[in-house]
Amino acid sequence: MMQLRTLRLPVLGALLALGATSCLNAPDYSDTPEISMNRVEYTVEFDQDRQVDFDSFNIIVDFKDGDGDLGLTSDETNPPYSRFQADGVTPNRFYNNYFVQIFRRNGRGEWEPFIADPANPSNNYDGRYPLLNPDGRKQPLRGDLSYKAIRFARGFLPSGSTYRFEITIADRNLNESNTVTSEPVTIK
Repeated sequence: MMQLRTLRLPVLGALLALGATSCLNAPDYSDTPEISMNRVEYTVEFDQDRQVDFDSFNIIVDFKDGDGDLGLTSDETNPPYSRFQADGVTPNRFYNNYFVQIFRRNGRGEWEPFIADPANPSNNYDGRYPLLNPDGRKQPLRGDLSYKAIRFARGFLPSGSTYRFEITIADRNLNESNTVTSEPVTIK
């Protein structure tokens, strides 16, 4: 009986240690980033410098990536992250790593691409998010990205008009995530 009681403590300790190490196993995510739509926050903001109100959109997506190679620094402008392709004229999609397409609901209830400046249709809403793993170690990452770069002067978007956003991100190896679509947002 005493021997059983003496063995119980080491066995219990071994089981606890085994349980603790199983909790520390890294998640098994794909090396291609995956995103899911979290939310779009719509606010009216006052810009003190310009003395004007803006319709402002903050888009939040959740992400996970198996090797953690997400983000770019502002000084990364050489290939493959250069602003233009080798011809010096054609824009390089991968200068950015956060891709946004805006759609507006038309009078028939259909979604159509929204272009704020028809004279300059290549002016888009894409941007960059910073390095999320600055030490560069290959490791799984999970979190959310908040993108607050879409603002229109108040009144440019008609009150009552409805928009939605399609989002894709890319990693440093130029792997593109799935595309997610936000819920519709109506201008107040």
